[in-house]
Amino acid sequence: MAAINSASEANTTPNAHQEHMVTVALVSELRSNLEILVSETTALKERLIALIAQRHAEKQAKDMAPSQYDAAGLDRLIASDPERYGWLRDFRSDGSEKSA
Repeated sequence: MAAINSASEANTTPNAHQEHMVTVALVSELRSNLEILVSETTALKERLIALIAQRHAEKQAKDMAPSQYDAAGLDRLIASDPERYGWLRDFRSDGSEKSA
């Protein structure tokens, strides 16, 4: 029994107690840091997903936009019925824009 009591007493010495407290504090700090890293990683993943979605939407819009059109035909259409097609003048390109 004496051996059990001295082992028990060794675990409760000030140095062992201090080491125990330091270890507990370190684990707590690391756990807190881990939670922060997980939170930051999650936020960055969400931002990356949003950026990818935005790029995809921009590419789809670019792919859907006509790169060239018959400017003379559009002019004839507008001239043929200005009341009906006059609004297309707002979207008429002067040809200075380069198509993609």
